[in-house]
Amino acid sequence: MSIGKLYLAPYARCNALYGLVNHYKLDIEISGADAEFEKKFPLKKYPSLLLADGTAIHEFFAVAFYLLTFVKDESIKPKNDLEHAQFFEWISYANSELVALLFKSFGGLVGRAPYNKKLIDDSQKDLNRQIELIFEPHLTKNTYLVGDRLTFADFAVAGLIFRGFELLFDPAWRKAHPAISRWYKTVVSQPFYDGVKLTITDEKVKYVPKKD
Repeated sequence: MSIGKLYLAPYARCNALYGLVNHYKLDIEISGADAEFEKKFPLKKYPSLLLADGTAIHEFFAVAFYLLTFVKDESIKPKNDLEHAQFFEWISYANSELVALLFKSFGGLVGRAPYNKKLIDDSQKDLNRQIELIFEPHLTKNTYLVGDRLTFADFAVAGLIFRGFELLFDPAWRKAHPAISRWYKTVVSQPFYDGVKLTITDEKVKYVPKKD
């Protein structure tokens, strides 16, 4: 029996769910917005999950962990209480703090937000500071985020921060941040992400003023 319908869009919070459904061949329909979506999810946020019995589930964290219950590969799941806490720690941090900070860092450069040079510069500086304080030390000592194996925490966090590597983290930046760069390349090259376009930039995006 089908799990239901999963509403996705080309956003950071949807990347790992595309991978999860496709790689593990979950029995679920992937859809864009439709009349049912607008009725069941008035905030029109992605991802959203409509179960076969009509139950509506929204928010990345909730949808992801519900779908994980249908995955038989136990290696990508937390194996004890500590790993459960670490899953929540890393994914919650990336989903709340980093996704917002990344948008402030590039939104004005690509026309998705008003251009504000000070906001962009300050946000990029804060983004680098957090990566240098949190990711680089951890990933210098550890190959993965949780435990000694690839888990959904790695796939989720990589999917959430992909805009950084797509738009901001050029070769010079990656050389200065080797641990997170090594980790990211490892994670997005896995079969889990086959079919999901997660590119790594050769040149940092620049602001181009609109011509009148």
